[in-house]
Amino acid sequence: MQRDVERWDGWFEDFFALLAGLWCRAEPRLTARAYLKALLGPVERKNTWQIAAYLGHTAPDKVKDLLRRTTWSWSRLRDR
Repeated sequence: MQRDVERWDGWFEDFFALLAGLWCRAEPRLTARAYLKALLGPVERKNTWQIAAYLGHTAPDKVKDLLRRTTWSWSRLRDR
């Protein structure tokens, strides 16, 4: 089981490296990475409150900021 987790983590890091250039600043990039990991992870309900709790935040503000205010291109994400 531990080996599977390590393999998945390595795959995820390689995968996210392809997407990282979509965010110019480090903070939104790290939030996007954590958000995506939460979407793929064991979060029972995939809403902003549950994801924020999984990420260790008391409120979903960072998750909402990523989704609403951060400038990035959906089409570039799709193409990558």
